[in-house]
Formats: sequence, C-alpha cells, structure tokens
Amino acid sequence: MSDLLQRARDIAADQYIRLSLKYPTPNATLFAWADHIPTYEAMLRDGRLDHDREVQTALAALRSIAA
Repeated sequence: MSDLLQRARDIAADQYIRLSLKYPTPNATLFAWADHIPTYEAMLRDGRLDHDREVQTALAALRSIAA
C-alpha cells in the first residue's frame, strides 16, 4: 500500500507541474507563480497533502488497475 500511495503522490505532483506550466493561473503570471510550484510539488510528494483530491484520485485510479 505504501508503494501505491507514493506512486499516487508522484503522479499528482507530476501532473500538477505539467498543468501549472501549461495553464498558469489567471491571477498570476507564470513568473510570479514559479516559486510556488516546487513548494507545492514537494508537499504532494512528501505526503503532506494526501487528503487532497488530486492524490486521492490518483490513488483510486491506481487501485483500480492494481486489482
């Protein structure tokens, strides 16, 4: 389970980076937002945001294909 959870964290973090770079928020330029991206990515990978929808969605998808 721990391996699966870490994979879900990594998938969520990778997707967060990809989407943040592709679609910057309308309230901030990519330059202003760039400092936030690595911080939030590290929080996702470290498990500090395991309750977030992104991690839970990735975990549910991994569970469905692992069975």
